[in-house]
Amino acid sequence: MIADEAPHTKQIDAKSSDQNQSIAPLKNKSNNTLNADAHTGVLLVTTKGRYTELLEVSGLQYIKCNDDYLVIAKNNNAQTKPDWYLNLREEPIVQIEIGEIKYYAKAETVTEAERLGLAKHTNKLDRNPTRTIPRDTPVVLLKPLF
Repeated sequence: MIADEAPHTKQIDAKSSDQNQSIAPLKNKSNNTLNADAHTGVLLVTTKGRYTELLEVSGLQYIKCNDDYLVIAKNNNAQTKPDWYLNLREEPIVQIEIGEIKYYAKAETVTEAERLGLAKHTNKLDRNPTRTIPRDTPVVLLKPLF
């Protein structure tokens, strides 16, 4: 893990034989907090690093919206957007994992109009329900590619 990365992100060399060891803490969190039928929980998203081209796995809180998974690109009160979000802007096809289920999804940042319709869902993901998520914080829909 690079020193300035968020603690919930693991960088993995795609050719590495110890890939499973390096993401084990994230997998444990994912497996312990949700199942595939849950409407909220933690999912793992694997993106390709925009500079390194290494696979990066991040644990994200989600809420299920119809067949899609809604996530918020918050970076622990930092002024920059999280690496996983910047990566998926470059390559929107990502792998998501919920429990033991893995599949590919297309990531789409919602527009302002869509965001208003999703406000009740985004507010559920925020740890402080008395405030709203800032408008400059991207809201992303992960749309499974079945």
